[in-house]
Amino acid sequence: MSRVKIPIKYLCEVNPEVLSENTDGDYSFNYVDIGSVSLENGIEDFEHIRFEGAPSRARKVIRKNDVIVSTVRTYLRAVARLNDDNEDWVASTGFAVLRANSDVKPDYLFRAIQSEEFIAEVQRQSTGVSYPAINPTKLARISLPCPNLDSQTQIAKFLEHETSRIDRLIALKQRFAKLILEAEASIISSAVSGSLLKSDGGKDGTWLDSIPQHWRMERAKVHWRERDGRSLDGDEELLTVSHITGVTTRADKNVNMFMAESNEGYKLVESGDIVINTMWAWMGAMGVSPISGIISPSYGIYEAISDAFLPDFVDLLLRSRAFVVEATRRSKGIHSSRLRLYPDSFLDTLLPIPPIADQKELVETVRARLKKDNRLLALNDATISLLQEKRTALITAAVTGKLSVTTNKPANDNIPLLVAAQIISTQANSKKFGRVKFQKLLYLAEAHCGVHEFKGQYTREAAGPLDRQLLNRIEADLTDAGWFSVEQSEDGGAVTYAALASRSRAQANLSEMLGDRGKAATALINKMRDMETISVEAVTTLYAVWNDFLIDGDTPTDEAIVRGVLEDWHPEKKDKFRADELHTWLGWMRRNDLVPTGTGPRTTTGRLFV
Repeated sequence: MSRVKIPIKYLCEVNPEVLSENTDGDYSFNYVDIGSVSLENGIEDFEHIRFEGAPSRARKVIRKNDVIVSTVRTYLRAVARLNDDNEDWVASTGFAVLRANSDVKPDYLFRAIQSEEFIAEVQRQSTGVSYPAINPTKLARISLPCPNLDSQTQIAKFLEHETSRIDRLIALKQRFAKLILEAEASIISSAVSGSLLKSDGGKDGTWLDSIPQHWRMERAKVHWRERDGRSLDGDEELLTVSHITGVTTRADKNVNMFMAESNEGYKLVESGDIVINTMWAWMGAMGVSPISGIISPSYGIYEAISDAFLPDFVDLLLRSRAFVVEATRRSKGIHSSRLRLYPDSFLDTLLPIPPIADQKELVETVRARLKKDNRLLALNDATISLLQEKRTALITAAVTGKLSVTTNKPANDNIPLLVAAQIISTQANSKKFGRVKFQKLLYLAEAHCGVHEFKGQYTREAAGPLDRQLLNRIEADLTDAGWFSVEQSEDGGAVTYAALASRSRAQANLSEMLGDRGKAATALINKMRDMETISVEAVTTLYAVWNDFLIDGDTPTDEAIVRGVLEDWHPEKKDKFRADELHTWLGWMRRNDLVPTGTGPRTTTGRLFV
């Protein structure tokens, strides 16, 4: 069953709090940037910093139950919910912060934002090829499926239970992968230190505990030098470096990564060159390239100037635990996450130099050990991907209504729902009926017929009195009860209400439930059935102005009522109506007993001049 869709801006406050530039420099907080958030795991990391030393983008305050969505580099699909009670959390300005209002449960909001339908729409509306972004205002206009609050609670509980089961399975698979990678790291460490060889004893290896007696240690600059050749057009194969896979082509990476507008001026890499990610060397992001290509200018490229090393042995060496520790020690920077391994530091590093025969033996031994492990890792990764896809599909199906997880209770005791259903049923075959007319009849049912159960809070909008949250809630309830579906054209225009088969079985007789109020509501709905929408708007707005006067203790003249519509309601009214037309409708209202008594809700200015 399709669900009513409501724009985010009517469900949430968007970016409700921002740190002032005058914030105390000693104020400290947990800072979350785009790279620390993922769709699968939420907030994976953060940095505790003081405002004085924080980046200028650390400005958006987030509180418990807030949902954050990346509005820059949207291909990263960075979505998270804050579960921490601690109030000292701040997100990058690259996020939109969504704070749920009374019409949406925070747990459900989070799941709706996680759905593939929403993520895909964000990406579709993002602009920019290599650095796609979406304006927060545009994001706020994206609509989310929004059932009633009870259904939201049931959906959120169902998804919490089901996704927790999937997450436990994923965690088991990830632990299995971690064990395999740890075993691989141990084998590589044993290889580069020579302990896999039959040796006559060891000697000090400086940053290695020991190496075989017949190995020597020499500085990298004896055998390598920096290469700084640049691409003229950027058309060569684009490479990337990972601490897990070493140097590979960008095309081989099945992940979303930042892409520059142009690769012109990128550094040239030849087969056998050492490639080091200067910023992430401390994580092990380095290796020997198996092919020629290009890479970002921020990387370090080093070409061999001797034949003392086999490229495959050097690749093992660079990716060994011991070398990563040494590279980290030689890196420079004021923070552990911002260390840089510059060329002079790398070239000054002592490297173990085994005889070529030893290098060949060690490479072959490691390859044989890793071949089986890599097959297991590939199968394990495929299983994790399938589980993650199932998780996303489950969330999307539950949120969009394709998977029913709620129990619809009989709605005969839901008076607002019954009145709304009666309005739509009466208007079912009229081409003059749509959302605007529906809104006005809801107001008159409450203000004139006494259906106070609506509890509306109506503002003076362009088309007359409107409680947008009430309208959204009623539409969601009608859909969830299986009485009507709410359908809107693809261009966001006209809204129509399509009857569903189950409606007649659930709907009660209004007169029996509401007595005189039910009779009055039925009579009103029938009376206005064939009226044009613009006529209903005129009558309803006149009624609201007149009724507001009475609520305030005034007895207005017709001129005062008409002036209230044209001058004190909304600027668009002057363009829609003439004074003489409104006087004619006042006469019609008196003849049809549609005269207010000063009861019911009073309208407020709302967004009058916005």
